[in-house]
Amino acid sequence: MKKEIYCSFQIEGVHYWADCPFEEVDYLRHRHRHQFGIKAYKQVTHSDRDIEFIVLKHQMLAYLHKTYYNDVSKLHWFGGKSCEMLAEELITAFELTRCEVNEDGENGAIVYADIATNDSISPLSKYPSWYNDAEYQETMKKLSSPYVEGEEESE
Repeated sequence: MKKEIYCSFQIEGVHYWADCPFEEVDYLRHRHRHQFGIKAYKQVTHSDRDIEFIVLKHQMLAYLHKTYYNDVSKLHWFGGKSCEMLAEELITAFELTRCEVNEDGENGAIVYADIATNDSISPLSKYPSWYNDAEYQETMKKLSSPYVEGEEESE
């Protein structure tokens, strides 16, 4: 029996398609904002979960924040990445079996990992290799804190 868990979330970001060949949508050549919806699937080997889906979601949010967040605009700058490219990156970074990325809940892509030929996909791998990275841990600490930096907990 094959089992997968999934997590889903939205993340605000901008991207563009510099080489868009379609005049009808030539505005895609310029940076534009979306609410990107992400749904990530990961294989598990038993019914008591190899990884908790809430933890996977937190890891993915921290990764995207660390990699793409722009402090000035307060959103994620994905550059020229398409939904497909972003899904491929997340599949590789998190050893996912498939990943869906959509723009504003309207249009998007589903990318499947080729498990038969991809040795990097391991159903026994709980965490990506960068999980213990100090910068990642600091990002997670900031994202999981209910308090704004410099604020004191009130009693």
